[in-house]
Amino acid sequence: MSQIPFGVSHRHGFDALTCALAEQRALELFDGELGDGEVTELYAHLHNCSPCRARYSRTKRFLAALRRQRRCVPNAPIHLRARVRALLAGAGTGGSGAPRADAREPSTLHG
Repeated sequence: MSQIPFGVSHRHGFDALTCALAEQRALELFDGELGDGEVTELYAHLHNCSPCRARYSRTKRFLAALRRQRRCVPNAPIHLRARVRALLAGAGTGGSGAPRADAREPSTLHG
């Protein structure tokens, strides 16, 4: 199986996508940014191009592992989240850039 490096513009005779464009489209697919026609075009390319199909599978597994890992990270304590939100919003800083001592996280904000 020949490997085509990322970014190389290689076009097969059987489809309209280059491998570089297929790589870009795959990332857009993972981000939910492709229309139906583009998805069909990408899947046709992946069906016929084993290097791109292998790269797609590796990327898909990597992103799934990243999502699983992200779910395992514990949430910050409530008082820390409140303090960070106050700093980001500029709320309760009194011009000093530091949150007031009485700044609390609203009960409607979770996780």
